Amino acid sequence: QPYGIEMWGWGHHGGRYCPTYTLFRAEGDGSGIRPMVYGEANEWDPSVLFDGRIIWTRWDYINRHDTIYQSLWTIRPDGTGTAHFYGNYTRNPCSIAEARSIPGSHQVVATATAHHSSTSGSIIIVDPQVGQDGDAPLERVTPEIPFPETEGWGQNAAATPWPLNEDLFLVAYSHERHARQGGKNSANAYSIYLVDTLGGRELVYRDPEQSCFAPIPIVPRPVPPTLPSGPCVSGLTDHE
Repeated sequence: QPYGIEMWGWGHHGGRYCPTYTLFRAEGDGSGIRPMVYGEANEWDPSVLFDGRIIWTRWDYINRHDTIYQSLWTIRPDGTGTAHFYGNYTRNPCSIAEARSIPGSHQVVATATAHHSSTSGSIIIVDPQVGQDGDAPLERVTPEIPFPETEGWGQNAAATPWPLNEDLFLVAYSHERHARQGGKNSANAYSIYLVDTLGGRELVYRDPEQSCFAPIPIVPRPVPPTLPSGPCVSGLTDHE
């Protein structure tokens, strides 16, 4: 790729050091690091959608609840066209992370997670053509796992979904109770599973000593289109 999209940390909270990670862009060699957005709270997990836009999780914290609005937003690679994707007025789930575009689909798979925990929870599919808020756009891939914090703390937990198609996903899956903030799971609590929308849960790999996350199949995938740059946005495009 000619450029990279990444999260970069600012410091905030007055004199107390607390890094805030927001969306940045860089060239392929690591040069030209520059912000794409100017958020006041943490943002994370950027990935490329099927149509070339960037999707990421944005924590909206100003003049509203401090916990429950961490939703999905999109932006063009040149920093223009920021738009809400799903969940900015949805209280349940309170946080949505690790969104990935499903091959051949306008939908994304993501992790419905909590504010006061690690980024694990229940795997969901989001269909933006159904709506941008509420229950209707959501399909629960792992209905045995409640949305953490807003619905309780499940006996299982899942994370880092990778879509193979609209019904089949590689995920990190744990059979231990979801660890809340300050809690711990076993060192090897998470293993790689093949999960489907009909209830199938097939173990692919389990390490005896450590947890496994972020499965990615090493196969060719369609390259999303390169979106042309729009009007000049200071510090983001190559236009003068």
